[in-house]
Amino acid sequence: MVERKPVTKKPSWLTGVIVPTIAGIPVGFVLQNIMASLAWYVLAGWQAMFAVALVAERAPVYGTTSIPQARRLCELYGLSWLGMTLVTLLAMAELPNNNTLAIYMLAINLVCTYGFSIAAGPIRLVNANDNEMMLVPINSFVVAWASTGLYLSATT
Repeated sequence: MVERKPVTKKPSWLTGVIVPTIAGIPVGFVLQNIMASLAWYVLAGWQAMFAVALVAERAPVYGTTSIPQARRLCELYGLSWLGMTLVTLLAMAELPNNNTLAIYMLAINLVCTYGFSIAAGPIRLVNANDNEMMLVPINSFVVAWASTGLYLSATT
């Protein structure tokens, strides 16, 4: 069995998840009164950017490894991010109507997107590159911002 090197470079719980989340909540409260849908457009754009990066940048790299199927898996994962983008935009359009299904879809979407911050951050299995060290805190911030907006729109 091949031994793995210890993971030494990864976003910590504090800098990768907790602090950006705490920073995103007040932004959600402040911007909710100014432009309620801005968080959803930012989140959808963020998810679409992940999808394109996975399919165009990461998939060819994974295809050159000893597991060629990793490329297809990465491409499918990128397509799922595009699906989450579409769900975000469609559910956001129904949010003013207090559509319960839209609220649940956005909540599930936010949980899955926040799960990325945890999986790619503190509990990752390999060392992070410099891009990933920045992407995890940004993702945590955007999800906290959108979550605050969802909470405020669902309670009013």
